[in-house]
Amino acid sequence: MKRSGFEKIQFGYASAEAERANAPELLLQGYYDNHGVVQEARNGNRFVFLGYKGSGKSAIGQKLVVDSETDPELFVTPLQLKDFPFNAFGRVGVSTDEPETRYPTSWAWLIHLRLLSSFKQDQGAICDLNFRKAVDSLIKNGILPDEELRTLVTKSSKNSFKAQIPKILEATRETSTNESGLGFLQLVNHLREICRNFRSQSRHILVIDGLDDVLTQREIQYKSLAALLQEAVRINEDLVTCDVPAKVIVLCRTDIFELFPDGNKNKIRQDSALSLDWYHDTRNPEDSALVHLADLRIQVATGDPKARLVDYLPKSIDGEGIIHLLLSLTRHTPRDFLQLLESIRAFAIPGNTLSVNQILSGMRRYSIEYFLPEIKDELVGVLTPAEIEASFSLFSAMRSRDFKYSKLREFANESGHEILTTLPIDKVLQVLYDRSAIGTVHGNRGYDAYTFKFRNRNSTLGFPDRLMMHKGIWKAMNFE
Repeated sequence: MKRSGFEKIQFGYASAEAERANAPELLLQGYYDNHGVVQEARNGNRFVFLGYKGSGKSAIGQKLVVDSETDPELFVTPLQLKDFPFNAFGRVGVSTDEPETRYPTSWAWLIHLRLLSSFKQDQGAICDLNFRKAVDSLIKNGILPDEELRTLVTKSSKNSFKAQIPKILEATRETSTNESGLGFLQLVNHLREICRNFRSQSRHILVIDGLDDVLTQREIQYKSLAALLQEAVRINEDLVTCDVPAKVIVLCRTDIFELFPDGNKNKIRQDSALSLDWYHDTRNPEDSALVHLADLRIQVATGDPKARLVDYLPKSIDGEGIIHLLLSLTRHTPRDFLQLLESIRAFAIPGNTLSVNQILSGMRRYSIEYFLPEIKDELVGVLTPAEIEASFSLFSAMRSRDFKYSKLREFANESGHEILTTLPIDKVLQVLYDRSAIGTVHGNRGYDAYTFKFRNRNSTLGFPDRLMMHKGIWKAMNFE
């Protein structure tokens, strides 16, 4: 017999930050640690966590923050790059060097200040005289306690700060120089050495997130963020080598990571990164990690450790297994799947079991209000706003979920609209494929005949003859 009460189950928010603020119990008791990523983030050697949007990167950081609130030996500092002032960042400390040498030093300055702030709060730490002198000097000169990164970057880019550098160095009894560039480098290296000597029984973690919130196709951003990865590698190597109980974590979208101008990306991926992958063979969908995550959220809401998602749903709709059908509307990410369940929950009637019509209404709402807008958001920073709107206008005008590449280009050229005739269709299709908004068709065996990026992260588009819009978009685009 099916269970009622689906409307009472909170599956989660689209934003991990909103989830921590409004429903922290979902991160405390309802977090499904797929492949042990949180333990790896906390104590392992990997510090770059890669995943497509909605794969749970931010949830890792928010989970660590929530855990630190009940663990006196865990200090977690979240660093958000949203609204990061890249123009000011280019002037931090000194503005005469080339970006390749200037940016890593600037990141080292920001990160080590954050580490010092975290270390300073640790009452059980062993802090030597150099640590106390440096912290006192930074406090006296208004650098600590530091605020959000935006404020710290702005403050560090001003000429008044550059004038303070010799005084700060003198207070720490470091050999100083009147040349601001060399003085800044000396100061950063001194902070680096102080952090290497820090000792404590506690664990300190900096979590850098929001890299994909700042991209607007500007080269300075990609160069700056590539330098962040370089410096994170160096700092973490220092911390491990010197047995410092601290770690710097970087959360980054996989597709954005691939765009960084860094020849060492593969080395970082192999040695220091962990990719978040929730895809599960759809031949046995009930055993997927996403379903286990939903089950856990249901158990938290009901207090019943045996409650499962399938207890609330019909076995099938139009002959297709219900779990297989729901997963087919997603890209096998936690955000997609949980937001689909939230959309269905919006139509649940208190005291009643879910009907097929309510589930279909929820699926339609998900496609229109969540999935298509989510895809468009993921294109920001890679395509211009005009190109994004023109692309979906083109697909909508064709009114076909399964289309040929040649026909798409022909339709655009014959439209008579300049925005469509000049649309870089090859680029549009490539970025849509990279975000699993479209797939390739290579047979006639139903949904399994399609290849999507979320199924095989190493697959490439190759511009085949036939392409397919993701099923999650169909209702939003009025495709039948």
